[in-house]
Amino acid sequence: MKKGRAAACIASAVIAAVICIGMAGCSGCHGRDSSGSMPEETGTDLDSLAANAAGDIAAAVYTDADSAMANASKLTKKTISSSGAYYLDDDSLAGKKISVEADGVTLYLINATLTNDGKCIESEKFGLTITLIGSSTIMGTGDAKNAVDIEKGLVINGPGSVEITSTKNGIKAGSIKIRDASVDISADQDGLHAEIDYDDNDTAPSFSYNEGGFVYIQDAAVSVTSSDDGIQADTFVYIAGDSDIDVTTNGGAPSSLSQITDSSSDNVSGKGIKAGLLDWGENDTDLEVTDDSNGDYLIYITGGDIDINSNDDAVHSNGQIIMTAGTLHATTGDDGMHADKLMKISGGDIDIERCYEGIESAKVEISGGNISVMSSDDGINGADGTSNRPGSANSGCHIIISGGNVYVDAGGDGVDSNGTMLISGGSMYISGSASGDNAALDADGSIWVNGG
Repeated sequence: MKKGRAAACIASAVIAAVICIGMAGCSGCHGRDSSGSMPEETGTDLDSLAANAAGDIAAAVYTDADSAMANASKLTKKTISSSGAYYLDDDSLAGKKISVEADGVTLYLINATLTNDGKCIESEKFGLTITLIGSSTIMGTGDAKNAVDIEKGLVINGPGSVEITSTKNGIKAGSIKIRDASVDISADQDGLHAEIDYDDNDTAPSFSYNEGGFVYIQDAAVSVTSSDDGIQADTFVYIAGDSDIDVTTNGGAPSSLSQITDSSSDNVSGKGIKAGLLDWGENDTDLEVTDDSNGDYLIYITGGDIDINSNDDAVHSNGQIIMTAGTLHATTGDDGMHADKLMKISGGDIDIERCYEGIESAKVEISGGNISVMSSDDGINGADGTSNRPGSANSGCHIIISGGNVYVDAGGDGVDSNGTMLISGGSMYISGSASGDNAALDADGSIWVNGG
């Protein structure tokens, strides 16, 4: 909702535009190219991203206990100093930290129990894979320690499960890939935390997806209860296949829509899934990703069933969110889905049951899927955090709806753009606020309706 404008006049104009939905042109519309459409985003090379992220996320070599024990060495001491396959099938190392000091290690946890007054598994080496068989437990106690602390990349696979309890992050690694396995985390900070270590840099690093700092979940079940973010990545989060994601952060959302305001989630943490603002250097400076960087902060959803109950934004990217398939159900004390730059939805089912604003980004582009939003303020908002001059549109913001089914029940504007709005397809059902400064469709620039 944007204050201080004659929204009632805009609403009247929108009604006229909707009545004339079949019109071929509109002399009062601007901000378009000669074909009457908004400019397209070139975006990220998602095929390359998928291939690079998948990398070594192979299925487990051995998926039953007998085969694993026959082809791996029993882990009897806390330090692994040679590459190879090892297994732990009991609690014989309880109270100790497993230190992996060699590249290319596979650790089979077979109904194992690891506990320690601090970190339980630690490695600064490349190529660590943890394969789960049966039901295992990892419990880190003590003063703010990551239960699993891996400096380089970590792969978790196998048909089994692990329950992780941590006084800091559940799993912290340079990158985290989870395939097939079931991971249940209770953490006092983030559940999954993928972080690139730039602490020694004197100058800002070059942003690249190939540097790591990502979380990739494929055909896996991940459940997180955390005080901070559920899943946090420095570069991107990629959820694919038949994954099942269940996240609750910082006690979850307020219990009723009336309790969700523009300040109800201020000064608290707890985003469900987050990608962005990589911290580097001694002062933990946030790296701003520019248009000429190799990539952008990204959340990419191509499948899975995602359920989020978050105090802060349910899904948040400081760059882009792209969703092509899967389901998302969210209740949140702030935005349902927020991207600083681009929100692109071409498929899937999104149900944002309770939020402040439902879908927000500088540029919102919806070409498919089923979207349902119940918000205390705007349902869909095209905004970049800056304020427009009275009577002017923000050239960096737009909303394009060319397909899909959109249902909005909003306490503010139904669909609101600080720039322009184009509706060329799909179906929209909007219930906006009855207050005089809100409208079903609202834009600071033109509203162009030529289909849908």
